[in-house]
Amino acid sequence: MEFLIGSKIGFLVIVVIGYVAAFFLVGHFKRKMLAKADQTASPLDDKIVPWAARLTRLFLLYIAITVGLSQFGVNVAIMGSVIGFFGLAFGMGSKDIVSDVWASFKTMITRPYKIGDVVDFKKSGVKGQVLDITFFYILVSNGEGGTVFLSLRNAVSENIEIP
Repeated sequence: MEFLIGSKIGFLVIVVIGYVAAFFLVGHFKRKMLAKADQTASPLDDKIVPWAARLTRLFLLYIAITVGLSQFGVNVAIMGSVIGFFGLAFGMGSKDIVSDVWASFKTMITRPYKIGDVVDFKKSGVKGQVLDITFFYILVSNGEGGTVFLSLRNAVSENIEIP
């Protein structure tokens, strides 16, 4: 196995193992988690499992490529620092998205309303039946034949009446 260290073949072996782990193992756990999510009443579980599986796959591929590049002698500490810097810049620029994701987790945990409930969001003046709940917004039928997309960030901070 020592002939693989520091060679192109070693890099390829590590990346292929990472690829297999990322796609086949995570896919297996995704199928198991989706089967469990189908047994719950909340439709949000069905949306979170694929999202978490994609994030896990990307993370495993990043680790495999980083380990593979270290076999070539690339300084991966610098690469991690650069990625961390861009992650910080992206995080600061996307505070609204992070706020929406946090609101969706809060909605998923507390489950104050579900699809089909008639709700009244007092601050925004939106009243109607909940048609869909996604990661970033709630789709509400306003009763006049129209639909309203209400941001979860705004919906979590409102007083809600469920008649």
